[in-house]
Amino acid sequence: MRKIWAAAAAIGLVLALGGIPTLAQEEGQRAVMVTGRQSCDFRSGTCAFDASDPRVTGTGTVHASTMDTIYAAGSTPIFAWDEVTLEGPDGSWSGHHYAVADEEGRVYVFMALSGAGAYEGWQYVATGTDTAPHGSHDVVGVLYEGPLPPFGPAEPENAE
Repeated sequence: MRKIWAAAAAIGLVLALGGIPTLAQEEGQRAVMVTGRQSCDFRSGTCAFDASDPRVTGTGTVHASTMDTIYAAGSTPIFAWDEVTLEGPDGSWSGHHYAVADEEGRVYVFMALSGAGAYEGWQYVATGTDTAPHGSHDVVGVLYEGPLPPFGPAEPENAE
């Protein structure tokens, strides 16, 4: 069931970004589906990203806000976020990682990272479900050229 929710979230994200991306990596390509695994040790602040696209494979750092609390809380639902940087082979990524834990201790993650260096103008947006041990999860997302989608409250259409 968790994989169904992750897949549904990825499909919704792809549709929001304008349709199904081409999977081949060709010149001028604007989007690529990415699968992989992220393993983080939030106490030391390090993450390993292993993905189907080498641009988002590498070692990252996590600057936690309340991330230690999410795992210490056990079965208590909690929300946490942190800042993430990832060093890829030809550039880097930075952005935010969000997590929500449910009553059974499952942690649902979402991240939105912007590229720098050779990845300037590219975004990596992914989601996944944390499995034991905490900090390790399979992710599915999209790597695309363009701006980040809007986050936060939507402005009413009649706003002045």
